[in-house]
Amino acid sequence: MKDTSSLVTTCQQQRAAGKTDEDILGFLRAQGCSKIESMTVLARAFSLGLNDAKEIVHLSQAWSDVRSRDDRFHQTLEKGLQQPKEGGG
Repeated sequence: MKDTSSLVTTCQQQRAAGKTDEDILGFLRAQGCSKIESMTVLARAFSLGLNDAKEIVHLSQAWSDVRSRDDRFHQTLEKGLQQPKEGGG
């Protein structure tokens, strides 16, 4: 992955040239960015909150191949956090 600052600049240039979020996310993925790195770059490039960037990345076509896996992980994590601890803790 290139350094974050240059990715932010490139994404801003791509947006100015009329590229869509999908185009930009595809570019970031092709550059070797993870989902989290893509969220960070998107947030910085377009002054988004991390929750907004997370939603855009998670629901994108560029990352659709891992969405089900990530949803299952999130659901399992939430269930684990909701279960009462043994011993009444």
